[in-house]
Amino acid sequence: MRTGGIVIITAKAADDPLASQVNNEGLIQAQTIDDLKGTITLVAENGTTAVSGTLDASAPASGDGGFIETSGNNVIIEDDAVITTRAANGATGTWLIDPTNFTVVSGSAFQTTSGMGADTLEANLAATNVSITTASAGTEDGDINIDADVSWSADTTLTLTAANDINVNDSITASGENAGLDLTAGTDINVNAPVTLSGTNAAMAMTYGGRLQHPHESIIQRSRHGLERQPCRSGRPP
Repeated sequence: MRTGGIVIITAKAADDPLASQVNNEGLIQAQTIDDLKGTITLVAENGTTAVSGTLDASAPASGDGGFIETSGNNVIIEDDAVITTRAANGATGTWLIDPTNFTVVSGSAFQTTSGMGADTLEANLAATNVSITTASAGTEDGDINIDADVSWSADTTLTLTAANDINVNDSITASGENAGLDLTAGTDINVNAPVTLSGTNAAMAMTYGGRLQHPHESIIQRSRHGLERQPCRSGRPP
């Protein structure tokens, strides 16, 4: 446990990817003190990072929330993982999940070699911005798959950045007044379920190197004052 500092845990195994493991349990704390933000980094190079317990880079008194990174070829988020970068009097920080492929599934527990349960993602979006960023490595293309409904009400942002495709196979709903959704794909964004942001100042952006594909225009929608869809910053129109 540290306050106002940096916590780094790494594992590296050059010859055997299965030997490189980072398994977190219990509490790791690096809270902000004044302008000194806390940083927590868990990295398993060429291996698997398993996240459980509590990672706390919050700012309970003053300043902005910190930064938490959980990285590895595979990253699995246990159902008891509690991640917070919330700031009592400043800006909420960010939790970065940085694997190759990554899948969000129904329930609270992960069901793939790299992923997490939707219930766990929703619970943690209440206390941190979440950024899932994939890389292409070996046989893994770097896809992000949303295979379960994801919804949250906090003023936080879910950022999905895929080396290859983003596949939205179940609904995404953000009701926070200032909630955000940012999708960036090296190739295609495939929207196969409704995406709704209903907050007055909610914002959504999409960037893609290939195509934005969805069955019909109304699948990306708004409710009351929420943003329907911002123009794409790059990529070809559907």
